[in-house]
Amino acid sequence: IDTSYTTDLLPGKDNFTGTPNNYTWSALLTYQPRAQQAGSQNKICVTASDEWLMRTTRRCIYITTGTCKACLRSGQSLGALAAEYQTDWLQIWATNPRMGNPDVIQIGANAKLINIGVLYKARAGETPLSVSERMYWSVERMVALNPQLTTFGTTAEAAKNRTLIEGQSLCVVPPVCGLICPGEGKCYRQPVSQNAGYVA
Repeated sequence: IDTSYTTDLLPGKDNFTGTPNNYTWSALLTYQPRAQQAGSQNKICVTASDEWLMRTTRRCIYITTGTCKACLRSGQSLGALAAEYQTDWLQIWATNPRMGNPDVIQIGANAKLINIGVLYKARAGETPLSVSERMYWSVERMVALNPQLTTFGTTAEAAKNRTLIEGQSLCVVPPVCGLICPGEGKCYRQPVSQNAGYVA
């Protein structure tokens, strides 16, 4: 490095002790994961350097995305969020008893987390298929909403019958609004023709 050339570019040349600077920068990282990223861990690295590239600092953080929760993005309605998770807005509203008026929901930095479904703790010997049948829910959607089931190279098809660890958390969206329970102790899925507004 030609130091004579380099130091000529800097204010104060070789003497930087106690020199005030106005080179403080800040940035806000906003991260909005998609439905298929639930339960995933992502590494994000930030590199900062002075304008003369004399010193560079690199810091990395890991962001673990939770499951069964989401925030509304700017311009996104509750119905659009429900469609992203293949359910309907009434189902999400019912899972969030403190939401209040669904037409007045905060978005952005002040947004509150919205429950997409409920966390279910697996029992010994259960599989995604057996849980989905008991919840009257599609096993394909259960696997899609719980990407941790397809880790370590497990295919979505194989994950359906994979034995769950006792106590393992799964995000489930039981179709409460799409069930008919006549009172004999067994419920069944309501035909879509009778409940056209429900898609799950």
